Amino acid sequence: MLAVTVVEQNETHVVTLKTELMNTMPDQEETSEYPTPADPASFTEGAAAQSRRGFELAALIFLVLISLAACAGVLWLVAQPPQTTAPQSVVPPLAKALEAPQKPPQEPAQPAQPSAPEGPPETSPAAPPPAVPPSAKTTEAPQAPQPETAQTPETPASEKQVEPPAGMPPPGARRISFPTDSSLGTLRVRQWGSDDEDAWTRLNEARGGVSVPAGMELRIDLYTSVAVDLSFLGTFADGTFQGLGLARTDTGDTDLAYLKSQADLVWVDLRGTRVTDKGLVHLEALPRLQRLNLRDTHVTEAGIGKLKQTLPHCRIVGP
Repeated sequence: MLAVTVVEQNETHVVTLKTELMNTMPDQEETSEYPTPADPASFTEGAAAQSRRGFELAALIFLVLISLAACAGVLWLVAQPPQTTAPQSVVPPLAKALEAPQKPPQEPAQPAQPSAPEGPPETSPAAPPPAVPPSAKTTEAPQAPQPETAQTPETPASEKQVEPPAGMPPPGARRISFPTDSSLGTLRVRQWGSDDEDAWTRLNEARGGVSVPAGMELRIDLYTSVAVDLSFLGTFADGTFQGLGLARTDTGDTDLAYLKSQADLVWVDLRGTRVTDKGLVHLEALPRLQRLNLRDTHVTEAGIGKLKQTLPHCRIVGP
């Protein structure tokens, strides 16, 4: 309104008035819409100052905790009652065990002193023996017990083990000839003098010439499907066979009479045959028989008992 009024009166005064008003107003710096960016160095200094203050505060807290722990330790020591006896040193048992035993120092040998010349022993007046009342009984001095010799208990006659009679020495390698037209059975061998039932191993068929290794017992097992004729045993030298297998054949009492031609038999198997007590009489002619199988036969306990009297060393299985 003032500017308009002055223009109406005089245009010259309007220009002057505007100039005066501009001179009287304070200088204002022109500001832009965006703030001036801060200096990066100022941020780095602020972060370092904050980190320094954090470390100082952590160190101060740590020192305070250590001081409190030290004060607590001092108070605990003060509260402990005083010890009246000196503490004993505790040595671990292992340390004592590891300590080497110290040998006592050996004393130097002293020179032998001359013995006094021998003379008649000095005798002192013998004291009178104490009076013993007539009613008292004299007791003899106890004698030292003498060591008694250990006596082995006697074994009952029924439990005594009778050893078999000595057999023939082990033979060397030998060759035995059998019929060539047919086989009599299967030949098996085992170590000479063995008592193992499972030691028999198959050698060959009893046909033609058969070689037997040295130091081996020979056994022949007859076939069950062939009629038994034990007369062939007499065609071989005595001691040719040490084992005879007749299991499940039609062997009878009379057939056992041919076994006496092989008196060195130590193993005989008669399982499942027609043998009775009468046939056991022929087995008494085998003094070296050690194993006899009579299962599934017609023998009785009485017949076996009689045979055991003749062959006490033989192990009989069955009937």
